[in-house]
Amino acid sequence: MPRKKNTSPKKTAGTKPAAKKKPVARVPATRKKAAPVKKKPGRPKAVTPEIEEQILALICDGKSLVRIAKLEIMPARSTINKHLLDDEGFSDRYARACALRGETLVDEMLEIADETAGDFYEDADGNKKVDHENIHRSKLRVDTRKWMAAKLAPKKYGTKVESVVPGEGEGNQTHIHIHEQ
Repeated sequence: MPRKKNTSPKKTAGTKPAAKKKPVARVPATRKKAAPVKKKPGRPKAVTPEIEEQILALICDGKSLVRIAKLEIMPARSTINKHLLDDEGFSDRYARACALRGETLVDEMLEIADETAGDFYEDADGNKKVDHENIHRSKLRVDTRKWMAAKLAPKKYGTKVESVVPGEGEGNQTHIHIHEQ
């Protein structure tokens, strides 16, 4: 009589026999509709009248167009620039807002110049020392605003160059007067 082959899993030292898989009854799963994914509102694709007003208000407050365009609620800088080129009314109001930004910069210059907090510090021994770095940074901040104000409103804050050409009997000299305002 032939011997039957052993079909049971072989046992080896230190291992467990493989478990037999039991058939699993498949139950149709009820699918729930996924909640709609709310997209975060992106940057506006166009400049609306409301956005125009916000841009102009921020410009008057001394903000640059670069800083404004970095705000999440504002269109990209290229969109704002295109709108400035396409809309003459907005372009005119933007130019007036930039002139007013010069006023804001002048006000900021006074605040920076009058602020003395941080100009002095105490060293480890308790001696009062001048903080030259803070003073130089304040000077740089004032000078930068002065330069910007001169560019934004050159008639009001720019360097005025005056040429005087003498009449016939006064000689051939030209006088140039430079007035810093």
